[in-house]
Amino acid sequence: QASIRASCESRAASRTHLYTELMSKREESENAVRKDMFTKILSSFLGTEAEKKQGDSEPCITEEIDNLLLNLELISRNFHEVLDINPLFRYVLLKIVSETREVPDPGRFNQGEKKQNECVAANYPAFKRYMRGVYRNNPCCKFDKDAFNRCYPDSYLDYRKNYKSDLKCDDSIAVHDEKDWKAFLKKIRQNDMDRLNHIARRIAKKQVESLGGVTRRVRLVFDLERTCQDARPNENEIQDCKKYPAQKTTVPLEIGENIKRTFTISVDRSYPRWNQLYVKLTANKTSEERAEDPNCGSGSEPVDPQIEKCKDGIEEKFWVSYFDFPLVDNTFLSDKERFAVVLDDIEVIKDDANGKKEDEQGSAHVSLLYFPAAYAGLKEKSFYQQRLMNTLLTGDGLLSDISN
Repeated sequence: QASIRASCESRAASRTHLYTELMSKREESENAVRKDMFTKILSSFLGTEAEKKQGDSEPCITEEIDNLLLNLELISRNFHEVLDINPLFRYVLLKIVSETREVPDPGRFNQGEKKQNECVAANYPAFKRYMRGVYRNNPCCKFDKDAFNRCYPDSYLDYRKNYKSDLKCDDSIAVHDEKDWKAFLKKIRQNDMDRLNHIARRIAKKQVESLGGVTRRVRLVFDLERTCQDARPNENEIQDCKKYPAQKTTVPLEIGENIKRTFTISVDRSYPRWNQLYVKLTANKTSEERAEDPNCGSGSEPVDPQIEKCKDGIEEKFWVSYFDFPLVDNTFLSDKERFAVVLDDIEVIKDDANGKKEDEQGSAHVSLLYFPAAYAGLKEKSFYQQRLMNTLLTGDGLLSDISN
């Protein structure tokens, strides 16, 4: 029996050593590739100012945003589970917001600014496509292709000449107007915003799906018309919001064995223009947490009257947007629990009846996630490690199991 036991211990030690060696080599090879990729992509965000100081040519704002969106998509696809990339999304968002202010219009040709002229030239082909769509969809007039091409030639230099001479086109084509360029730039900004939100929503959806087997998820809908919208996010003082009572929902959730909470989520403020919702969430304290709280003591009153009274729950208040991702942006409940709030979708209906702008209406779709703390910041391909460990520590068919 002693020899059999020694043989089993030797086999277990050998398999454990093999597992460690395989995982170490795998991690080394993957980390080398990911390090190079991470450094290259992140430098596109952090190295901009240094490159400017070195005298490198500065791209147009539209070209810069295209590059940032591409790099953001690359970094989000490869590192979103181990890196909080919320600041990168906000950085790109601020760039997009300033886009229409920095891209010039042709009316400034005579200023002799080379950078402005280059930016207009770079955007002219897209501008021509935009204007072609405008005139094709004009219900009042039949689209005249020849007249349009005379007014908007393929050559950017010819277009400048037309603009300077205030060339009048056919009746179906309007005179060149600076408003056309402003509308075009506004369209570019909206397209970039949509692309940014699409990247963020894809990441959030992927992270929610990765938690699907271990999390408890509740989907909620809040009416934006019943929220206060007259304040920007992160303002401390809110004016005239008392007439909007909070929309509340209470749900009991349970994970694992005997780990359960009752959550109350309420919403009374929103900022639909930037896809943000202000959330207040409370979770009840367990009996163990109440016992450990010195303010609670044995009863409901605090031990020291000067200390804040015992709170029955854990309370958090925060703005939630498309840029908040549950694996890396979650709230601590205990060493075993986390919760996160995800903005799945926000549908906005703008009512501008009679020329008077009303509050933006619609609905916000939110998910409340309650999951084990072990899955916060989950690394990808964890199933591979678990399967390899199980194969090495159980059974005799080591190589055949791995190959399968």
